[in-house]
Parts: sequence; structure tokens; C-alpha cells
Amino acid sequence: TGIYNRQGFIDYWSQASRFWTARDSMALIVVQLDDQYQAAPQQKPERDSALICVANVLKSYVRPQDKLARWHEGQFILLCPLTTQADALLLADKLRVQIGLIKIGPTGLQTITATLGVVNFSAAEPLERAYARYQSVLNKSPSAGNRVIDCGGSARE
Repeated sequence: TGIYNRQGFIDYWSQASRFWTARDSMALIVVQLDDQYQAAPQQKPERDSALICVANVLKSYVRPQDKLARWHEGQFILLCPLTTQADALLLADKLRVQIGLIKIGPTGLQTITATLGVVNFSAAEPLERAYARYQSVLNKSPSAGNRVIDCGGSARE
């Protein structure tokens, strides 16, 4: 996909997080592809093609200071340093719409949908805690398909 994997992202975060101050606002956008993309094992080439298409859409919206990674199976994360919750929510909605325009499958008619969670946190908060807030909110909204979920601001707010 041409982006960080989970370990590469964690390594980046452990180095880069030392350069931000506790007051710096960070946004984490978690992109979870909805279930219909989870093709059967015999459809692995189609699933891989979908992941590459989604990664390319996400890469086209990444600023130089942002970091994108494939986090887990059908999940990507985008770290947006020095970004407000409002700006991250706008970006997440743009990404949701663009992902929905992707056509895959043998006929090119199948679309991809995704649920995007947006978490705002301060650079002083561990990344794992911010991600856990996303998971907590998503677990309370299991039928959340194809939308953007505001997972809240920093624990300090």
C-alpha cells in the first residue's frame, strides 16, 4: 500500500512525540472499512485491491506533517498533528465520501464504505489512550456503518 504498517507507525510516534508540547492539539482519524469489504478468503485479490485503493485515496489527502498507517486488517489510522477536532471532522467526512466513490469487484460496481472515528488529544496523552477512546465509542455504536463518529476531545478538556 506504500504506507506505514502498525510497527512503523509506533516507531515514528515514539520518536516524533518528543517534539510536541503538551498543549499541541493532535487528531487521530481511524478509518474502519465496513464489513462488506471483508471478502471471503478466495476473494483475497479483490480485498487487497480494495485496501490499495483506499490507501491511495487516504494518501491523496495527507499533508506533509500527517502520518498514515495500515493499523489492522481493514483499518487505517491517520495522525494529524496540530489539528483541531473541527478540522479533523471535516477531513474525515471528505475521506468518507471519497472512499465511497471507489468502485471494485469484477463488474466495478461494488462500493466501499467506511466508518471514521475522530479523536482529538494533546501530545501529552499517550496514543494508546486516544485510540482506546475511539474503540470505546465505536463499541457503543456497532451499527455505525458509513459515517463519521466524533469520539471526543482530549481527556484534559
